Amino acid sequence: MANPTCWWRPSVLRASLQNHVNYTIFSSDIFGVLLNSIIVFTVYRWPEMRTPCNLLIVNLAVGDLAVASLAAPLRIIEVFVGWPFGNFLCSVLLPMQEMFVTVSVVTHTTIALERFRAIVRPLKRRLSLRNTKLIIFAIWPACYVTSSLPIAPILKVQQYNGMDTCMPLWPFVLYRPIYEVYLLVVFIAVPLFIQTMAYFKILKTLRTRLTPMCALPMNRKLSRAIQYRKRRRLIKTLGILVLAFQVCYIPRGVMMMVWEFAHDQLDMTIFMYADLVTLILFYLKHVMNPIILFATSRDFRRSSCLQIFCH
Repeated sequence: MANPTCWWRPSVLRASLQNHVNYTIFSSDIFGVLLNSIIVFTVYRWPEMRTPCNLLIVNLAVGDLAVASLAAPLRIIEVFVGWPFGNFLCSVLLPMQEMFVTVSVVTHTTIALERFRAIVRPLKRRLSLRNTKLIIFAIWPACYVTSSLPIAPILKVQQYNGMDTCMPLWPFVLYRPIYEVYLLVVFIAVPLFIQTMAYFKILKTLRTRLTPMCALPMNRKLSRAIQYRKRRRLIKTLGILVLAFQVCYIPRGVMMMVWEFAHDQLDMTIFMYADLVTLILFYLKHVMNPIILFATSRDFRRSSCLQIFCH
């Protein structure tokens, strides 16, 4: 998903467009590192912010930090000057980009399931902080094994458009389409279905539980109303995070499938620019999560301001 189709080399694009691409990705890297660092340090600094859901949000921020500080710079270097790091780092560093992407996918899905369990199945045992940490520690190696490992051994430095490029050397013809369809189904289609169903059930549950409040005493009614509003705000924040994630990642998956199965029918000029737009969206995603959190979450906004101005 993360690997571009390499149509937007400097030799292909106009110089002015090259500059815009450079500036956009570089700026998103700077803001991504800064804003996601604030998210991580906010939860680390304030103990009351360390809930299971917030720890999972921190895991999203760590994945976005990794994209901003490692994956995107490597991609910029490769596209504009070639891959200068040799075969070993080609097979070690580049697959990590797939891992960072799938960590975000799995973490978003885990958050949806955690909220589903807490709201739709409130009588079941809550997810503890300890178990949340264990889940987070398990997500990273699991994502590497399921997304990066299938491609890591076949990545080699090859000549492409006159430059050294870290690219997969597919062992047989069907390896590439099988791998790409696998990524699309397992890490886009299935998680999207799970997240959509979970949040649909959550919203339905919140709506139906508001009705019986009329029969409660006034003090309990106020308490339930406050709790309801807090949960609604949280679900709104999480829903926007998921929507932004899918808007940024689904087009990349679509372009991958179009190139794989219909490239003979493509207008290559149109495809080149469409591919570029989806790639920029893909890298802008790691800036969006903190902006959404600051815009929609009062707790993150207040704690982040304290973190910045009180220390």
